[in-house]
Amino acid sequence: MARQSTDVLASGDPVVIAALRYIHSAAIEGINVAGVVQATGAGRRELERKFRAILGRSVLQELRRVRIQQAQKLLGSVNQ
Repeated sequence: MARQSTDVLASGDPVVIAALRYIHSAAIEGINVAGVVQATGAGRRELERKFRAILGRSVLQELRRVRIQQAQKLLGSVNQ
């Protein structure tokens, strides 16, 4: 099964791709939705609409998901 991030890249939406790259690179640094919007240059409504259509979740939900994922990786590396 392909990862959902692969599906997003296949969608070719440059705004969503830019937002996801920014989220993955800076999520642990305390960024917020406004920062993601600013980094993409898109409007907040447009970005939210595209996230919901492509990913099925909001920008904030994705940001939280990535933060949890990164925290789990950090915790896993401490326990080894």
